[in-house]
Amino acid sequence: MILCSICNKKLSNLMSNIYTCKCRNIYCPKHLLAHDCTFDYKAEFKRYNNLESISNEKVTKI
Repeated sequence: MILCSICNKKLSNLMSNIYTCKCRNIYCPKHLLAHDCTFDYKAEFKRYNNLESISNEKVTKI
């Protein structure tokens, strides 16, 4: 049985897959956006943007 982390409402297995936050807690639809998330979105954004990108030059040099 899966419960919401805030209100302890019962959730189905399908809802547990949909309403899992990046902080790895499961919430009902009412509390998914209104919780104190501990996930560091700024660090995730920096990590995503610091990936090396490979691109081809548009104009070949002579």
